[in-house]
Amino acid sequence: MEKGDVLVINSNILHYAAAVIECKLHSLVFSPALIIGNEDSVFAKKYMQPLLTCSSFSHYFIKTGNHENVADWFGHAFEALAQDCYGYEFVVRENLSRICLFLCGELSPQTETQNVPLSPDNLRIRKMLAYIHQNFADDISLSQISGAAGISERESLRCFKKTIQFSPIQYLLKYRIMQGAEMLLGNPAESISEIAASCGFDSPSNFTKTFKRFYNCTPREYRNLHLY
Repeated sequence: MEKGDVLVINSNILHYAAAVIECKLHSLVFSPALIIGNEDSVFAKKYMQPLLTCSSFSHYFIKTGNHENVADWFGHAFEALAQDCYGYEFVVRENLSRICLFLCGELSPQTETQNVPLSPDNLRIRKMLAYIHQNFADDISLSQISGAAGISERESLRCFKKTIQFSPIQYLLKYRIMQGAEMLLGNPAESISEIAASCGFDSPSNFTKTFKRFYNCTPREYRNLHLY
């Protein structure tokens, strides 16, 4: 990608992205609920559900200079969220809605009938990710993760590296920390030690050390920054 390019990635599509040191990569991850309100709304049934299930829509790339209004819409949404100004939620929802409507017009998902099967690697990694997500609090091994997909440890390493640039154990560690961050804010009455144990860490000190590596602050500092 180059400056000004836009890439929209569909829900449940495994991907990996990183910017070179000279560049900044701006991204927004959002739930369809932000656009549709509820699953029975006309926005859901007529637009978003067909778009999200469109087999030809894994991603949509817009080269700089093409459809510049899409880049503008994304820019307005990103800046509103980053500045946290009054009413930013409306600005974010409006501009992301414009992008979703644009995609509906480009892809015409309502008329889609083709069913494209997932690749073997995609099926395997989905099984392994599901196992990690269900068992992250336990002491799970590479053998157990690869066994969830019925493949060897070596094959699981290849599959993860090819798809998301992480090893299974690296992904497990990152997922534990992400869950810990959610628990710190969602369960403010729980101690750091309790949350560390709930995330599968053998000690609070190990949890704190690893957390700081990912978030550049301790769990306590993270909680105080976002709650108080």
